Amino acid sequence: MKNLLTPNRKMLVILGIAMLTALPVFAQPYNWKVDAEHSTAKIFLGTNSDLQNVGVAFVGGRAEYDSADPGQSALTIWADLPDGSWMTFKSKRSQLQADGALRVIGEMTLTRTEGDAIYNPGEDYYGPIYGKAAIRAVTREVAFVLPPMNNPGPEMEINAEALLGIENFPELFAAVRQAAWKPVIQDAVCDVPQAGEDYRGANCSGRLIGPEQRVAAMRIGEDYRGDESPAPSGNLMKLVLQLQLTRQKSA
Repeated sequence: MKNLLTPNRKMLVILGIAMLTALPVFAQPYNWKVDAEHSTAKIFLGTNSDLQNVGVAFVGGRAEYDSADPGQSALTIWADLPDGSWMTFKSKRSQLQADGALRVIGEMTLTRTEGDAIYNPGEDYYGPIYGKAAIRAVTREVAFVLPPMNNPGPEMEINAEALLGIENFPELFAAVRQAAWKPVIQDAVCDVPQAGEDYRGANCSGRLIGPEQRVAAMRIGEDYRGDESPAPSGNLMKLVLQLQLTRQKSA
């Protein structure tokens, strides 16, 4: 029996078989680790016309992206905040927008360590006495928007943004405004001089990624207690995650 397939048809059949064979590979989700030494969360406060960067924190976690079904993508992150506070985010669902961006919706939890103060004013009063520290947490729904992920590589950088009104997360607004934010130094190298009368703390070099408008007023050292300037007014907060991702090998 003669072969009824022409050379062109044979090529199409071979390509079709190859695509079907490779489909499970392309459908597998990509898993990345968030580089906690080079990923940050920048927090902005203010209004639509005037948002100011008030604080920066390092971010760690993991991300998962399914190119075949973006709705199955996931994001889990954590960040340490000043004054013994930290926040975490764990996605619950994802939606692909018409513009190709990915909307990741989940629960953000703010955890704070607080101590109950006892005041007993008198002649021998030396200030409040703090009792046993209590850990308090509050969880709210937050949505981050990620740009389209076209041809994701083994290493890449993405930005994710969330916009909140004060009514969406009043506890986070209060924590951010009350915090004494310290400068964040990437790839820091610190030289600690010997103690003496002119000792002013460690001298650190590296990439300073603190709020730009306040960098000039910041002196980095052990005696630096954070920025004490008042936080900007306004009822809007923008969280910008700058994530450095490294793809993890499949098990």
